[in-house]
Amino acid sequence: MTALKTQFTANNVEPLLPYLAEMILSWPPEKRFPAIDIIRLAASKAHNRVCSLKSRGLGIIDILIEGAELKSDVTRTGKDLDANTLLVIRAFVNLFEEQEGISLLTRDFEKVLIIRDTFSPQI
Repeated sequence: MTALKTQFTANNVEPLLPYLAEMILSWPPEKRFPAIDIIRLAASKAHNRVCSLKSRGLGIIDILIEGAELKSDVTRTGKDLDANTLLVIRAFVNLFEEQEGISLLTRDFEKVLIIRDTFSPQI
């Protein structure tokens, strides 16, 4: 993984982004972990490119929420979904480190709060 981090640059990750988004949106949940993890890493190296990523009409926030199945109509079970959720949270942290990501957070604040609602006890 250390070698990947040092070789990962904005220029060499950009062509991968559409493929990673498609993997996240179409692969079975238990197979999405590597694609979400690479998006997480890309968010720190190619921040603006990840922030502007679109696939199937969805932006990066929606792509990640779909990838971790963080939707109110999905019953969450399994370690794979927990691992995907952890990586999505870490990807959000990387996204929200710079101004473009902060703008995304401001615009899609309610969507990002779905993570809190997913793990909060229902009262």
